Amino acid sequence: MSLDTQKYINNFSTTLQAIVAGGDVTISIPAAQSALLGAIAANEYFVGTMSDGSSLEVIWITGNNLSGTLTIERSKEGTSAISYAVGDAIECRTTKGTLETLRDHAARHIAGAADEIDGDQIDIDFTPTNYTPDTTPAEASSVDHLSAHLAGIDDFLGYTNIMSAYGVRWTTNTSSPIMTKGIVAGGVFVPFAYTEHPIQAQMKRCVTDASLALKYYLKESDSTKKADGTDANIDGTDGQAMVQTRKFECLDVTDGNYRYLIVGWQPFYLTKSDSSVVQSIVHPWFWEGGVLADHRYMSAFEGVLYDDAGEDYADGTGSSLYASGDKIHSVAGYIPMTYISRAEMRVACAVDSPYHAHGYWGDHAIMMLYLTEYATWNSQLALPGYTGGGGWDLTKRCKTGITQTLGNASGSISWGDANSGLRCTYDFSGTPTVIVANSFRGIENPFGHLWKWVDGVNFEFIGDPLTDAKIYICNNPADWAEDTATGYDDLGLDLPLTSGYQSALHPGTFLPSSVAGGGSDTFITDYYYASAAAGWRALWSGGALDGGAAGGFAFRLAYNAGSTRSADFGGRSEA
Repeated sequence: MSLDTQKYINNFSTTLQAIVAGGDVTISIPAAQSALLGAIAANEYFVGTMSDGSSLEVIWITGNNLSGTLTIERSKEGTSAISYAVGDAIECRTTKGTLETLRDHAARHIAGAADEIDGDQIDIDFTPTNYTPDTTPAEASSVDHLSAHLAGIDDFLGYTNIMSAYGVRWTTNTSSPIMTKGIVAGGVFVPFAYTEHPIQAQMKRCVTDASLALKYYLKESDSTKKADGTDANIDGTDGQAMVQTRKFECLDVTDGNYRYLIVGWQPFYLTKSDSSVVQSIVHPWFWEGGVLADHRYMSAFEGVLYDDAGEDYADGTGSSLYASGDKIHSVAGYIPMTYISRAEMRVACAVDSPYHAHGYWGDHAIMMLYLTEYATWNSQLALPGYTGGGGWDLTKRCKTGITQTLGNASGSISWGDANSGLRCTYDFSGTPTVIVANSFRGIENPFGHLWKWVDGVNFEFIGDPLTDAKIYICNNPADWAEDTATGYDDLGLDLPLTSGYQSALHPGTFLPSSVAGGGSDTFITDYYYASAAAGWRALWSGGALDGGAAGGFAFRLAYNAGSTRSADFGGRSEA
């Protein structure tokens, strides 16, 4: 009997219990996993993969004795049968072949079945909007049957979308900031305009105490409420308002003129054009200090000063307020703290351990999640922020919490729609559509309003005239310090020595490698300020309310030392 029915199972992954030679057609796995896989009829099979860590073979699992022995067919989809050791991985995955079968073959209905459409075929394009009958629409004997058929295909595509790694492909040698969305199956990037974002959808606002213990989640659509609908306190009474992000796998790979940014729940791999295989990793944000965490937390709001002497929160004034013992917290209802150096921000955020200042890898993770959802560098167009406030004015600063009405959703809020008790006192009534706050998945003002310090990265500009601008990063908050490379990794890369709109980024980073030919609506679309002289420099990100076209997620300022204080320089915490 032919194998004509492919079976599916969610997240099946196990290890080999015995050596497998290149010609073996039976393999051993744990009995419990064999039972979980279930019975396989004579015409059925699972598509699986076996991997020794560097090579991968696609197989069909055609038999299962339910106690640990599987019967397999080898060398599927152009892969080669090799030998495997005890402990090597075997998984059931969505592969390139599965998706191509779905894309290329017409769906057949059995004559006389409940969903028969005159026994004809239905052409299935990979784009779900392009289903058409082989002949004419009149051939469909029942609209209900046709609708049911298409709904089933959509369900499968949705399943494939959720279970696969997904992300974007950026063509680096073209000026367009737009990226191509797609999923990764069988190591191949398949263009697909997915609309679900399962990793981003798990980003949740919550309230945590001084030790980072979770007190409660906030309501998905309204951060003034707890998830159960009762009133929440996000003014610091119950703790800090944070955005919880689950651990995820990622790839940031450059292959010729393509750069791939891919995320997924489970490990995955990508095969490059030279046939080399790149394996996904847990995003480094979840490996801070060499310790793996299941979740990380980003402040829901820009940092607010807790005055240790006065034992209360205080509005930022744009002048020096910080004193030893003060804290920076994520709470709603206050003007964020500014005029604070990076070293002071570092100390103030970390008074309540394990909180710390916003770091390089946290910044990288949030930008990667933004890009894999919106598929464009032009963040000001995709998610408008508070960058169009005109000239800098202290009265244009807003209090934290304007986006609490968005809950966990992304969006932008204009001056006219903002809570009058939280929006700036500057009168924008003549232009009420000016955006005064945005939020990405619960993170308020990821760019705009105020510059944000980014810790864990130092730049060393060298020479007179300048010849180098070295980049050093550190993934251990305990080692973060100013004006040093000690405890930091030298990336062996240099920032541009002149300012301008970014046109290229260093592979694996969101830091500029070139500003040649860049513009506010081309390439990266965001500006970069280089240092004008030799010395150690720190990083600010996102721009302020007067950033204009230069602002955005990737707006970078490497002009000043970490000791700099300014009325428009603030920050945020994470943990």
